[in-house]
Amino acid sequence: MIKDIKRYNGAFSDLLPKNEVIQMMGRAGRPKYDTQGTSIVFCTEKDVRKVVDQYFTGKMDPIYSQLSREPDLRMHCLSLISSLDCKTKEELLEFFANTFYSKQYGDISNKIENTLETLKELDLVRLKGKLLLSTPLGKKISELYLDPYTGYAFSQTKQTNDFDMLFTICNTPELKPGFRVRKEEQEFLWDQMYEVLSEENAAILQEDESLDTFKTATVFHEWINEKNENELLEQYDVLPGILQGKLKNAEWLMHSLTEISFLKNNTSVYEVAKKLTKRIREGVKEELLELCTIRGIGRVRARRLFNAGVKTLEDFKLKSKQEVQDIIYGKQHSQQKII
Repeated sequence: MIKDIKRYNGAFSDLLPKNEVIQMMGRAGRPKYDTQGTSIVFCTEKDVRKVVDQYFTGKMDPIYSQLSREPDLRMHCLSLISSLDCKTKEELLEFFANTFYSKQYGDISNKIENTLETLKELDLVRLKGKLLLSTPLGKKISELYLDPYTGYAFSQTKQTNDFDMLFTICNTPELKPGFRVRKEEQEFLWDQMYEVLSEENAAILQEDESLDTFKTATVFHEWINEKNENELLEQYDVLPGILQGKLKNAEWLMHSLTEISFLKNNTSVYEVAKKLTKRIREGVKEELLELCTIRGIGRVRARRLFNAGVKTLEDFKLKSKQEVQDIIYGKQHSQQKII
């Protein structure tokens, strides 16, 4: 049963693409037991004709190879070399010649060769005779499932300021598009940009004119400084579901920055990125990270404990269960179970 066939596309709710719904319908029926399956699509009465035309009588959506996207092509080339599945340029060309990408677009050898040159220029791949070898950085980027450009940018970063590091991960293909900037926010965000960003990052933003990148970093910065979802919705018009989806990606990217800075022996970046990864996950200031390692203690409970003088694990251990419950729930509700 498909109960929800609409998705917010950034401007309004629209019907899901036909291919996605057909894919869900394909799960109907039990393999080995049923010869057919039944799928039911729920919709409002006014949408019936539109749904029938979209999913049952209309043409199938066209299918395009995702390898036509340069970031995906870079990632797959690097992955094939890092995993030793393709050890030479000839093997790499032969592999892609047998893909749907090649069947759809014809001769793609020039694109593969250009992508390979890019990977060599970034020092993610090296040529030893005819043998293609990934560098330690190239292998790490492949393991982290990053666009090679993103991984290389992470390897070059020298920023150790919280906001600039958040901006660094927001200025990647993996986190774009950023949160939509409303017209009434533009002046405020431009003013803020020059106050909080380093000159290097401000120049990038000014050149790119992508204010949504700065807004996304701003929202993340508010989140790790304990603004809650309702406050972010009211101030920045960011829906909780969309926020949480972006935060998951942000945590992965900050973790990737941590791993790459460790590989590059960039200790200062590593230490800050490691803490920011945890702060993005928990949504807290650095002072609460230790308390958030306790099972059942999140950002709200950790703040209540900290404000009551329970600031470390040792402080927590010295409190009785009743005392902890009194702090978190208040004495009138202290009979509730905390952990």
